[in-house]
Amino acid sequence: ELLVNVTPVRKKDWHLDFSVNMASNHSKIVKFGNGITEWQLSGGYDGANVYAYEGGPFGILTADVSNASRTDPKTGYPIIQITDSASSTNPATKYAYAQYEYLNPPDSVRRVKIGNVEPKFTGGISANLRYKNFSLFAQVDGRFGGYVYSEAYNYAMAQGTLEASLKYRDKEHGGVERIDSYTGRTRYDGAVINGVFDKDQVSPNGKDIGGMTFKEAYDQGLIGPMKAALYYINFFGWGTNINNNGAASKNSWVMFRELTLSYRIPTAIASKIHFRGARINLTARNIGYLYKTLSADQNPESLQSNDPFRPYITGGVPFYRNYAVTLNISL
Repeated sequence: ELLVNVTPVRKKDWHLDFSVNMASNHSKIVKFGNGITEWQLSGGYDGANVYAYEGGPFGILTADVSNASRTDPKTGYPIIQITDSASSTNPATKYAYAQYEYLNPPDSVRRVKIGNVEPKFTGGISANLRYKNFSLFAQVDGRFGGYVYSEAYNYAMAQGTLEASLKYRDKEHGGVERIDSYTGRTRYDGAVINGVFDKDQVSPNGKDIGGMTFKEAYDQGLIGPMKAALYYINFFGWGTNINNNGAASKNSWVMFRELTLSYRIPTAIASKIHFRGARINLTARNIGYLYKTLSADQNPESLQSNDPFRPYITGGVPFYRNYAVTLNISL
């Protein structure tokens, strides 16, 4: 932990103070003993858990195998496959489209490690500028690193209620041309998703697409786009693809925390009404985020607890800002 206070200006009418603080905590499990090599710290959130591993950091966000997807080491995309095509010849409901799904890791993996839940460091900067009886105080604070799992994001993306779920739904949001087999009309809700085909995968016309990205296979005309609605149903939702769909993300942020303008009433005036001193403050708190990394513009204060080993968002919290006018009196 580091705290530095500096006063670069100190004059009769002018005064400027700076304060900088930073803190970092890095822990490691050396040994549990009694043959124990891992310990669950929290869990039960759609397959997202926090574990401590012997020889590793104290607190790793993980995903159970059945709730995670295999990851291509080159691109970081989920590994996918073409399943049986879905079709219906009923004239009232006819359709035909390929089904694309991600693959779960092999059972031997047990669970997938996503990342450390502890931030790399936290800190803040504050400054106080005074001119005669006026002063202006400003504070910025932040956190960098540490993974979070958001159930709220995963559910909302599957239901199509987040702005981020507009992607691929129409031409304006990146959807590509697709022929609707039900109506025969051209639609622009085709999704060219981030994914890599598993080895030995072949296209509907029998071409080898193993190891290709979805876009590469699509650009070569070997596959058609995925229907946007199916993409959100298959790749998001309860306990789905936790490690590769944005539901687990780093919770880094920088907040413009406070701005306060103060005026100290001159002693000669305050003494006339029998006060030793008085000060009027105009304050704004939680002014806005200058930087944040949670998926879909989520509020970092949506975390269900201040317990660092329960890094879960189970419901969104709206952004809020406080304004206050205060009068401080010394009798």
